[in-house]
Amino acid sequence: MCTYYMVGKYINRTTISGIFCAGGDSKFGFLCDTVTLWCFTVPFGLLAAFVFHWPILAVYFIVNLDEIVKLLAVTLATVGHPVNPAMQEYMYTAPIKIGNNCWIGANAVICPGVEIGPNSVIGAGSVVVDNIPENCVAAGNPCRVIRKIGEKDLMYYFKDRKIDKADLLEEKALRERG
Repeated sequence: MCTYYMVGKYINRTTISGIFCAGGDSKFGFLCDTVTLWCFTVPFGLLAAFVFHWPILAVYFIVNLDEIVKLLAVTLATVGHPVNPAMQEYMYTAPIKIGNNCWIGANAVICPGVEIGPNSVIGAGSVVVDNIPENCVAAGNPCRVIRKIGEKDLMYYFKDRKIDKADLLEEKALRERG
């Protein structure tokens, strides 16, 4: 059981504690650790131990589940190295800029120095090596702009599935009550 936990722990330690901090993004690391601890580990651990009375090994596994949950995050790679083998001992950092109101799909990788414009959507599994302009849908490896976000996106939420105005009004009312 510890073997599965340790794989997640050391991958996360490298990306969240090492790469993000090297690029100056300690806030993301803090949020990632806090959310996984208090939204997953503690509540499920308490349920497993005190409500379901599961064996100690199962509770131990659940308490360490936060490392597995973090593996599903997006990778922001702010550190790189030159491609020339004689220079690979040197490293550089380049900030990543993500505009307001962006959606980034699961397992996307954002490379050093990339800027993603406001209101853009990055598809799951994409590897973003170049800048993405604002109000675009982009995906792929390497990530490329597929289309601009436009009027059609006000009518359809997914492919040919229309947005029901009544559902939007109901959701808005629920949020306002909130």
